[in-house]
Amino acid sequence: MPSGLHAATRPTGTTVSSHNVSSLLAELTRHNDCADALHALVLPADHLDTHRSPIDHARRHALFSMRPCFIDPMQ
Repeated sequence: MPSGLHAATRPTGTTVSSHNVSSLLAELTRHNDCADALHALVLPADHLDTHRSPIDHARRHALFSMRPCFIDPMQ
């Protein structure tokens, strides 16, 4: 079973790894002046844990990630 961070980063379809997220969170906890930033990350995470996301990220990724150019700059 994947860790919470791995399970959270995998569906995003980005290059952000669970290690990146873990390192960022560890860095935020080491600095007292980052408490507000850490709190700002925890609040929406807690909300999503309780209420789930209204966005179906797997569907969105399947629909939009395979396009070579989502918006044509010439149009």
